[in-house]
Amino acid sequence: MDFQTTLEKATSLHGHKCVGLVLGTRIAMAGLKSLEIAEPMQTRDLIVYVELDRCLADAIQAITGCTIGKRTLKHVDYGKFAATFVDLSKNRAVRISVKEEARKIVKKGSEGRKSDGIRKGDSKKQERDMMAEAYSKMPDADLLSIADVKVRVPILDLPGLPKRKVLCNLCGETIFDGREKVSDGQILCRSCADGAYFKYYGRKRVGSSVYARKNRR
Repeated sequence: MDFQTTLEKATSLHGHKCVGLVLGTRIAMAGLKSLEIAEPMQTRDLIVYVELDRCLADAIQAITGCTIGKRTLKHVDYGKFAATFVDLSKNRAVRISVKEEARKIVKKGSEGRKSDGIRKGDSKKQERDMMAEAYSKMPDADLLSIADVKVRVPILDLPGLPKRKVLCNLCGETIFDGREKVSDGQILCRSCADGAYFKYYGRKRVGSSVYARKNRR
């Protein structure tokens, strides 16, 4: 798997090249290599957990073919530049992150270049370009931490048709795959149980006045 070709594939989805996309491409390539998956687009057994909702996720989606819609790309909101690759057929998984030592080495090198006559207005872009170039060439052993891990993928998180459907007793909407909560004997969706990320405005018909009051906060 050629790095430049793979990076271009990630760039096509993401929209532009950047340091994060380079690192995401390196992580994706290392994950596939570790699991010995040569043709990720042709397997249904690969699931990837991404720990950050930034460039990393786009690089991994473009390179592996895993997507949220296919339930093969999972977002775990840890805020870390890391991902775990799971091969269901072999019951194997590897977690890959960027070594902090690599960041320090590259950062130090980019700061050193600032005193080499680079114009002040160009220094930030020059620094980012240099970092991207350095990350693209650094050996995996120096750049990445690769660890064998165990991941138990719950049945309700696996790809395929929904395995469970229930209705929320307050809003009346369908809840898929065990995401409901039970409170005082009632089946509730998470927005009714915990409060939603959105608020209704205007005359929105809902299944319960209780729900309406909860969402007019």
